[in-house]
Amino acid sequence: MIIISRFLVGINAGVSMNVQPMYFGESAPKHLRGAVSLSSAVFTSFGLVVGQVVGLRELLGCESCWPYLLASNAVPGFFQLLTLPWFPESPRYLLIDRGDKDACLKALRQLRGSEVQRAELDEILQEQAEAEGRRAQQPWELFTDHSIRWQLISVTVLSSAMQLCGNDSNLLIEQQGRRLLLMGGYALMTGWAVVFTVALSFQKVVHWMPYLSMGCVFTYILSFGMGPAGVTGILPTEIFNQTARPAAYMIAGSLMWLNLFIIGMIFPFLVQGLGQYCFVPFGAVCLLTALYIGFFLPETKGKTLSAITNEFNKLNFHEQEATGKRKQAQYQLGEICHSTAL
Repeated sequence: MIIISRFLVGINAGVSMNVQPMYFGESAPKHLRGAVSLSSAVFTSFGLVVGQVVGLRELLGCESCWPYLLASNAVPGFFQLLTLPWFPESPRYLLIDRGDKDACLKALRQLRGSEVQRAELDEILQEQAEAEGRRAQQPWELFTDHSIRWQLISVTVLSSAMQLCGNDSNLLIEQQGRRLLLMGGYALMTGWAVVFTVALSFQKVVHWMPYLSMGCVFTYILSFGMGPAGVTGILPTEIFNQTARPAAYMIAGSLMWLNLFIIGMIFPFLVQGLGQYCFVPFGAVCLLTALYIGFFLPETKGKTLSAITNEFNKLNFHEQEATGKRKQAQYQLGEICHSTAL
């Protein structure tokens, strides 16, 4: 029974960690989309902290109380069952997927607590027009769709790097933008990984190096929380349209859990084989991810889906545009010369 219950809890965790940021991103106004979606990551971290505290031996972590510790997750689950029926459906889902404009307007009024802004409704209607006649895509169909090739590559890279960086919040997301926080977070993590490696190498020679190592651990985690931890989860909402967004979240979530499993399995062998250099692979992942973000990922803060898609199309159809320009130059008409000398 314990194995079955843990299996069901795991399914719920995997589904909710993808559905929640998608729901928040689809329901939030454009100027608050990042901060609202980030709340999912913030409260997930808060839940982890509460679970660690409740699991202390002084509370429910003792031998006599561990059954109550395993059953304690029923409390938030029961609370959600009571409150979620009162939540409105995602306005974008109601209008784009179901074509119910009245239900969309009702949901927007309930979420905003006021009349719907015309600009916000026009944005959703524009996305509906762009997705007209297209059904929801399956995850495997995204791999063959060239129009979203670089969006999929970006989500794949960032979702994988989020776990492969070695890590098992803020309002800056709406002030500094997603791209800067992601690139800055991974760049700082690269630097701290280098300092951490140096500190581990000299901790038996210099007496204060262990303190530096401990400081590097905290700053590494802090750098992760400042950017990658909060921003990665909201990107599929911003860079995929309504027909591809659920499938994109399935791919992103699967990659995060898969890579988390891989890191959990191989980390003891990395420590045994590399010793003080065990963080070098993680630093390399952070550096490559920061370079990818700097060269290929456009800023999405405060932009409509149409504007973001146009920026990605420059990458998705770069080869076709280059081929078209070469053909145009090849068949360019010559100049007409009017001269009596001819």
